[in-house]
Amino acid sequence: MVEEPISITLGEPAPPDISGPSYQTIEQIPTFNKELASKVISKPDPVYPPEAKARRISGWVSVSVIVDETGRVLSAVSSTPIPFLTEAAIEAAYQAWFSPTIADGRSMVARGVISYQFVLPQMPKP
Repeated sequence: MVEEPISITLGEPAPPDISGPSYQTIEQIPTFNKELASKVISKPDPVYPPEAKARRISGWVSVSVIVDETGRVLSAVSSTPIPFLTEAAIEAAYQAWFSPTIADGRSMVARGVISYQFVLPQMPKP
């Protein structure tokens, strides 16, 4: 049996002791834009994961995105639970660009939904 000393510090950590990822903050509540998919400037195709091909998985994946005032994707999440495809669709969504959403004469942070279809490649006939 090995005994190790335990040290517990109570209270808030000092600012220099706190580290982690820096997250971009969104200063305004995103405006829902049901037409966001039609404002796409660039929407790269997702990479079809080899694991999905091997298991013959296909389907549609919807991705909810938040787009900044310039049309760049700030956040992308999906509630479509298709193994392997969901992650590929989210990665592709982060590469998409949109026309800015204009409201009251100024660019707004917007949110909306885009979709990706994964179609299995045709197998060569023997």
